[in-house]
Amino acid sequence: MSWWLWVLVGVLALAGESISMALFLLYVAIAAFVAALLALLHLGAAAQVGVFVVLSLLLIGLVRPRMLHALVGRVPHRALTNQGRLVDRLATVTQTVTPDGGMVRVGHAEFWTARVTPPTPPIEVGSSVRIVYVDGLTAYVEPVASIPEVAPAPGPPAATQMAREES
Repeated sequence: MSWWLWVLVGVLALAGESISMALFLLYVAIAAFVAALLALLHLGAAAQVGVFVVLSLLLIGLVRPRMLHALVGRVPHRALTNQGRLVDRLATVTQTVTPDGGMVRVGHAEFWTARVTPPTPPIEVGSSVRIVYVDGLTAYVEPVASIPEVAPAPGPPAATQMAREES
């Protein structure tokens, strides 16, 4: 290939880099300029293309991450969600929860995909559940044991009987 074709590829890559500013096409341009030098030394077209591809991949894979780290600095990793705060919270089932999926509402407006833990049967809509653990964006839930209703304590039979007799 002619050296000027490699220079053209390099200039186009630099023009694209000026638009994208992602420090990606910069390394493609550098590899194209190296291939242009090899073309000036009358190296074969296959060798030029091979050097271009290998050098592009090496620069993008090895140099780009270090360059971005040097320019941006250390950015602390921030989790997508604060999953720890969900464990042991109560939620309401909005779509039947099975081992394959479902939906729960935590609070008033926070919806999560949910699954039941394996031995648990499906949980119907409207039931209260407790979040056992969170994996990614899926909450694993178990039903909350319902509190049995306590019947009102009966009054003393003698007092009731006496009240009826007096009236």
